[in-house]
Amino acid sequence: MKILFVTAHLDKGGGQQTQSYRIIHELSKRHEVRLLTLKTPYHKKVIDYPCETEFAGELKFPWGIFSLSNKIRQLKDHYDVIQTLDAYYSLPALWLSGAKNSVARLGIDPVKDLKARKLGN
Repeated sequence: MKILFVTAHLDKGGGQQTQSYRIIHELSKRHEVRLLTLKTPYHKKVIDYPCETEFAGELKFPWGIFSLSNKIRQLKDHYDVIQTLDAYYSLPALWLSGAKNSVARLGIDPVKDLKARKLGN
């Protein structure tokens, strides 16, 4: 199976990034896997990305969304599944790309998460 993972970044740490790294790493042992992400000031400090990694642009709002969307549009027909890993960059980018073969993972309670970030709580 060919899987494209899309996320804003994996290089600043945290629970979501750690879990995403582990999932991608394990799946890349048995499947063709690529990670599409954005550059942050920390991206060069990651020594071992979990698979083939491509940087679509910079982690800057809203331009990073459009960079991811354009790259997804170019790649979508090559992959069986496109898995998004964040609600702020990759999910809107996926929607803008028009890709139909996609799955979104937004955490345990995405509504609560989105509300908390919008309100800054």
